[in-house]
Amino acid sequence: MHFRVLDLNIYGEPNASDDSKSSMAERLTELACSVATKNLDVMAFQEMYLPYSRKIFQKKLGNQYEMIGANHFFPSVPALSCVPSLLAYAIVRYLLEGSMLFSVGLSFAVSPLALLVLFKVLSLCLPLVFPIPSDIGFLERARLDFMGTAICFNRDIWSDIKRVSVNPFSDSMRGYPRPSSLSLKNLGVWLLLFVQHTFFRPGFLMGVATHKDSNKRVLVVNAHLVLGYPNPKRTVQVKRVLEEITAYSVSEGADCVVLCGDFNAPPQDTCFDAIRTAGYMDSTTWVPKGQNVCTQCCKNPLVTDDGEEFGSEESRIDYVFVRGLGKRNRLMTELMSAKTVFDFADKDGIMSDHFGIELDVAIS
Repeated sequence: MHFRVLDLNIYGEPNASDDSKSSMAERLTELACSVATKNLDVMAFQEMYLPYSRKIFQKKLGNQYEMIGANHFFPSVPALSCVPSLLAYAIVRYLLEGSMLFSVGLSFAVSPLALLVLFKVLSLCLPLVFPIPSDIGFLERARLDFMGTAICFNRDIWSDIKRVSVNPFSDSMRGYPRPSSLSLKNLGVWLLLFVQHTFFRPGFLMGVATHKDSNKRVLVVNAHLVLGYPNPKRTVQVKRVLEEITAYSVSEGADCVVLCGDFNAPPQDTCFDAIRTAGYMDSTTWVPKGQNVCTQCCKNPLVTDDGEEFGSEESRIDYVFVRGLGKRNRLMTELMSAKTVFDFADKDGIMSDHFGIELDVAIS
């Protein structure tokens, strides 16, 4: 069995300094066209939050591909997200002795529901900021996928394609980094934490398909883990992913698993210890010596800060791991190859703040 895999975080910054791509929609269209010409077998995408991003890729890839999305359109608001609303009501109503109407109004203004409404309104106003495809309807623009992960299978190669599960991490293991103090200078960071914790869901999407030629089942797991380094919650998240893979392989069975995604962690992070112990092989093992391996680093002009957050120039936070699951299956390492794509060495150019990973997999 042989197949080709691509892992790519598509988002980037819509106001990036690359003047040749005046909007994120145009850059995504060009990226989707480049992906389509590669004729890949499996593709995993992260940060497909906005509805037009999936629409662009579906249109350019055509009916040859079946796309499985997380479709996590409504947030499961955790209890901690309601704390600002409760505090606002208590302070205005009881400490400042404000009216009931004003207290309730202010409480709603800082509530998760009000923020969700604001998100929807901003989504509807997208065409006023930068162009989006004309076939994206008015109401469709209000549908935000708060997990933003997707997996594409090539129908020419795969049959019995299905989504296994969508797994946003629970509130206790979400683990978004918190500011060091309650000072006013950290107000913006606290606001970002509130938005992230309330809406955006680190988690993983699982899909499975049967390889037509070999009749073997391949489980594809697309993970998007939490930010921050170091972050002990990421190790907990990885263990949760591995537990779900084990549970599926025991109950349903699979011959191979491809674990990929944006892990938001450098290779030395302890979250990878469990993956290596479980027998997964890292795709960079097959990257030719001397070639680029970083995926989001200061080499990428679409990275908007100075790159220090991501460590050295060779740092990477995106990965593809492969493991054979059947007793008779083993990875044919001599038939595998990997490379970084959509980077400065790629003829298609840089179109995301993450470089992609392309991997050839062969299992017998």
